[in-house]
Amino acid sequence: MTSIDIRLKPHEIALLKQLPGKKLEYIVHERFLNTNLVYFVVKVKVETIDPFYFYSCTEKLDYYGSTEDVAVMSIVSEPPFEYDQLDLIETPINETIHSIDLVQENQQEFCGDEQEYDNYVTRGIIFNFDDSQLSIEKSIWFSESFVIGRGTNLIEAYAPVSDFGTDWAPGHSGKCIRTIETLK
Repeated sequence: MTSIDIRLKPHEIALLKQLPGKKLEYIVHERFLNTNLVYFVVKVKVETIDPFYFYSCTEKLDYYGSTEDVAVMSIVSEPPFEYDQLDLIETPINETIHSIDLVQENQQEFCGDEQEYDNYVTRGIIFNFDDSQLSIEKSIWFSESFVIGRGTNLIEAYAPVSDFGTDWAPGHSGKCIRTIETLK
């Protein structure tokens, strides 16, 4: 059985654990065109903390039997590349973070009854405020995009785990288990 772990690393989670109780001042991202989808990077500024960046870049990984460019979410302290400041917008948030939900998935692939893959993925981050939330969701395996959401009950806007069980080759099936780790 093959196991791949592309969840956030312990030092990245340690950074997120510092944030509850602090004000999320703003985020910076590409302008939305037709959807709330942005590519590669979202800058986050939280009071008393240096800005950091959610970054999605591709790495060559096993993707169910073949080597593919798989997009992996990480948190970095420096902008990962030069990008055009004119195409970016700063979205003020100015809300105190009460907690952060770390949305994790265990994606399993089976051939008949035998499990062939056991993959672990960070699907997204949800910042919880008094009466609202901000979500940064990592899109599918191959996409370097993030879906940014603002509102309430944002976990309901994430792709359902049942979607992972569809579109497999004959004799193969998938199962996805989603867990939410709350950081306070």
